[in-house]
Amino acid sequence: MIIDMEAIEAHKLSCIVKHNGGTILDLNTDSVTATFNKEYPDNVCPIGNLSENNIEGYYYPDGKHKYKIESKERIRQGKMQDYIRTEQYESRALQYKINNLSAEELINSNEGMIILGRGGTGKTFFINKIQELLTAKKISFLSLAPTNKACRHISKYTQAQTLHKFKYIFDTTKKLEAEYIFIDEISMMSEMFYSFFIKVKNMYPDTKFIISGDFGQLDPVETLNTIHDYENSGALYDLVDGNKQLLTICRRADDEYFNLTHPDNMKRIINNEITFNNKLYKFSDTYTNKHLAFTNKKRIEINKDMMDKTFTNMKQEVLNNNIKRLKKAKRKTSHLKLDNIEIPHLDIKRNVHNVNSQDMRLVEGMPVISCKNVKKLDIVNNEEYFVQMFNEAEVVIIEPISGHSLTLTIDELRTNFLPAYCITVHKSQGCTFDFPYTIHEWTRFTTKMKYVALSRATDFNNVNIM
Repeated sequence: MIIDMEAIEAHKLSCIVKHNGGTILDLNTDSVTATFNKEYPDNVCPIGNLSENNIEGYYYPDGKHKYKIESKERIRQGKMQDYIRTEQYESRALQYKINNLSAEELINSNEGMIILGRGGTGKTFFINKIQELLTAKKISFLSLAPTNKACRHISKYTQAQTLHKFKYIFDTTKKLEAEYIFIDEISMMSEMFYSFFIKVKNMYPDTKFIISGDFGQLDPVETLNTIHDYENSGALYDLVDGNKQLLTICRRADDEYFNLTHPDNMKRIINNEITFNNKLYKFSDTYTNKHLAFTNKKRIEINKDMMDKTFTNMKQEVLNNNIKRLKKAKRKTSHLKLDNIEIPHLDIKRNVHNVNSQDMRLVEGMPVISCKNVKKLDIVNNEEYFVQMFNEAEVVIIEPISGHSLTLTIDELRTNFLPAYCITVHKSQGCTFDFPYTIHEWTRFTTKMKYVALSRATDFNNVNIM
């Protein structure tokens, strides 16, 4: 609509100029460059008073000129004034070729592919298998992802890069030596990268793109308030040579729960209940030891509550064990009090430079989550760890899946980590929960947030909604 209005105004202005003896040299959206048969001082319009030969609207309602004259020396003759565009642009229906190829067959096809599947269908496993074969065949490839955390998942055979890092390098060098480019977590890739990778493919047409993800999951933050449909875009279609492969078998949960948590069912969950396949499912509302929230305010509130409860529960467990031990020895237990129980802990003040930080009461086994990418510490944003041990100067944390441990100073922990009894739903994307967890602020979640929150679980009974 705005472009159409600009075109109309530009046409009006060009008609006025021609009617008053001007020769059009250049036509832009908001200006006309022209020459007249005599010179005019700046800002003095050479066109006479409004007459029947002028276009209506030459003046504003208050009588001021709608247009003005500026002297420009840069153009002396018309720019391609006789050029007529002959290109034709046609809208096309995208008809993907649906494939069911093995990793070997995909490579032998010598084409790109979009690999789509919901959480737990084995996308990362399939990508690693393809990369394993490419490595064995000594075929070069790059692995890319929107976040450093996602890069960790596809760095088994090559060091993955973030999309922003690769774009910076390519824009600087314009060089590409890889025969394949892998992009994971496609739902989180923003619009500018579709344009960018089309440019890369145009410059290196023999490069194959293997793209994977789940468009039902969360979008990039910068596009949360925009309307878009990247899944059905021509750019994606061209990048993957019109090939699509769907992974539909869940490896994370049973078929019943997998089908129940389909994105199309999210709006049907009302008051923690959903009727699916003529069966009523009701989610529990238990307050567990792991939590997902919508806002950071709620996250901070729950983390504070969980730190207090965990500390009290640890004291209670020690008290119970002491009582049991004394009773077994037939000794008195009346002198044992909860307030007298000492639990090793460390109180750490919040990082005042981070509004999402909070005071921490550190105990053994406490979950923490990184909030920054810090290369020298080998940590990436949104990775979860557990506190293994600590003293007044240092803290040792361990990543549960890889077993990778880090020794940090107290200030490094305060600056780069947050308590993780509760995390936001955005930070949970990519996680698998094989234990009970509780979802808070459910009614504030978007459909995609609800889908992400529920699809973390390996079992229906692990999910609680409050």
